[in-house]
This record gives sequence, structure tokens and C-alpha cells, in this order.
Amino acid sequence: MLKLIGYEFRKSWFFKAIALGITALLELLYVVGLLTRDEGTIVTGAVLLSIAASVCVTGIGIISVVVLHRDMNTRQGYMLFMTPNSSFKILGAKVLENGLSILVSGAFFLVLGALDITLLFNHYNMLDELWQTLQRFMTMVVPELSLKSDVLILFLVSMLCSWVSTVVTACFADVMASSVLRGKKGGGFVAFLIFLLLSWLKGWAFSLVANAGWFRTAQTLFTVEAAADLVLAGVMYWLTALVMERKLSV
Repeated sequence: MLKLIGYEFRKSWFFKAIALGITALLELLYVVGLLTRDEGTIVTGAVLLSIAASVCVTGIGIISVVVLHRDMNTRQGYMLFMTPNSSFKILGAKVLENGLSILVSGAFFLVLGALDITLLFNHYNMLDELWQTLQRFMTMVVPELSLKSDVLILFLVSMLCSWVSTVVTACFADVMASSVLRGKKGGGFVAFLIFLLLSWLKGWAFSLVANAGWFRTAQTLFTVEAAADLVLAGVMYWLTALVMERKLSV
């Protein structure tokens, strides 16, 4: 399994290296703005870093699905399914590598963002206002969210589980389209439509539960959402690997 995970990592290392290099350059721009007290440079650096964080974390998930699609629809990639590894193991390595990459990249940008915000407020001697500003912003975005450590941790865990579930769902949609169309044109579009439908159903079900008023605390809500996403990811993983085993393996 470790060899397969390493193999999957090598497939996406180039994108991650580029993302890290761009982030380093943007961070340098931000720090230069702080040192020169150039507010325009500070704002530009902060905005670009925020965009980079979103693009990088999202891109890691997309790259995983793109690699799976290539493995199933090209002769070179299909050689992976001719190895003495089951589809469950191959897909498991892909999901684990992607989940770990999302976890590491998310933690990296979270720490970097916290550091940059602290540097900004410290530079202008406004650290006392930092927590109040963050609290107001977070409450505005997610009403249930607060700066309590347990709530923040559960929220981040819920976000991670949600993204992993989304990636596995995308893999399922792609495998279903590939198994039916067998490399014919339009497979990517069909996979995208299946993914949109499944994502809409998931969002609809989750919104019904969240608005039902069953959960009195944010901790309970985030815990249930994380658990539901893990269950959904497990079901999608099993279905995806089962279709791969029966339709795509040699």
C-alpha cells in the first residue's frame, strides 16, 4: 500500500511543487508590503494568497480525479490495473494519498494564514482587535462558528471530511461514466453531470438535517456532518472499487 501511495504522490508532485513555489513568492510579496508599510502591496499579497490557498487545496482534489480518469482511459495508465493489486487497494491508495495531501496542504495554509494575520495586526499594534474581528467575520460566514477551540477543530474536521467525500464522489462518477462509455467521447461530460447530481442530492439531504433543528450545539452539528461525510465516502469508495473490479480490471 505504501508503494502505491508513493506512486500516486509522484503523479501529482509537479502541481504541488508549482503551488508551493507560487505561494512562496506571494508570501514574499506580502512580507515586503509589511516591511515597507505599503498597504496596496499588503492587500494584493493577502488577496492573492487567499486565492492561492483555495486554488491549491481544490486543485489537489481535482488532480486526483484527473489522474484516475487518465489511468482508466489511456493505455499507459491502464497498466496499473494489470498489476497484482485489487481495485480496492489501488483506489484506496489514491484516496489516502489525496486525503493526506488535502490535510497537509490545508494545515499549511491555515498556519500560514494565522501567521500572516498575526503579523499584520502586530505590525499596526492592533492585536487586541484581532480576535474580535475574527469572531465577527466567522459568525457572519458560519453562524454556528466561534473561536472556541473545540468548535474550530470540529469545523475544520468537518470541512476535511466533506472535501474527501466530494473527491470520492467525483471518482465514483468518473468510474461509472468510464465503465459505461468505455473511452468514448463525452465521458468527461457525463461524469461531470453524475457528479453534479450526486453533489446536489448530498447538499439537499444535509441542508434538511441542518435546518431540522435537531442539533442544539455547533459541536453536535459539525460532528454529525463529519460522520455522515465519512460514511458517504466509505459507501462511494466501496461502490467505486466494486465497479472497477468488475468492469475495468484485467
